[in-house]
Amino acid sequence: MDTTLLSALDTDGSDKFESAMNALQGDVSAGAARLSVDPRLRLEYSKRIKEMSADLRAKANAGVFSWDKAAREAQETRNLIMEMVRSRSTPLGRAMAERIKSEGKTLNELVAKKSESFIRPAGKF
Repeated sequence: MDTTLLSALDTDGSDKFESAMNALQGDVSAGAARLSVDPRLRLEYSKRIKEMSADLRAKANAGVFSWDKAAREAQETRNLIMEMVRSRSTPLGRAMAERIKSEGKTLNELVAKKSESFIRPAGKF
């Protein structure tokens, strides 16, 4: 099935997906700046996020599912990966991570956060 035309029409969903992925990768950078605990796990988290991003992007480009669904899957998978990595952390590392961020963000929170970072520097927010 040729999905070129459908992909072109689904730019809003694609933008949501890209915003979600940028926010996820930004979370990794922010966490790295705040904590020096468990750098091995932070690297694993970052690697898994990148793998997931590539897989979801390929499926959305191929028309396996919509960009909106890819964005929702990214957010859900990100929260699962975060919990999985935390479960393998040291007790101190886990406690510090949970204190900073007790639970995963919703897709709307991730998109809003990333959108604000793009809009605010231009003074249009």
